[in-house]
Amino acid sequence: MFRLLSILLLSFCTLKGYGQPYDVKIKTLPDTIFFIDPKIPLEDGLNYYVFNKKADFNKLFGLTKYHTEKSDIIDFKKELPIALALYPPNSDVHIKFVRAFKVGSIIEVFFTISRKHYPTTYTTYPLLIGTLPRIADVNTIQFYIDKELQKEVKIK
Repeated sequence: MFRLLSILLLSFCTLKGYGQPYDVKIKTLPDTIFFIDPKIPLEDGLNYYVFNKKADFNKLFGLTKYHTEKSDIIDFKKELPIALALYPPNSDVHIKFVRAFKVGSIIEVFFTISRKHYPTTYTTYPLLIGTLPRIADVNTIQFYIDKELQKEVKIK
């Protein structure tokens, strides 16, 4: 009897997704839409952001001249914006989201950084903005390069 109950409980947990990681759709926004406000001080290295409120997002990012309305780009009721911003490097750098998984109350976001090893003659702010679906029981976003945890950000 105990064995049967254990099998049923494990089957239920597997069906409901408890403890089982599953893919979460991550939408990458085109890098021609937003820019980071140059008045905002960035720390050396990579800066990680999770925005629960539209006002917080709007404080950090502005629209490029190609867009005039922020409201049609991100649906803050359904989507959770995340961003990676790099202090201006002296070489060409690109950041890309790879995939995301939900594990318990955490969403794990995997990304890559590619660097060209020649110096640039201009200043850029490498920026990557994406959105995750809002999931009620998620309270933490973890950012990974390969399998190495880079940063954990609590959703406020």
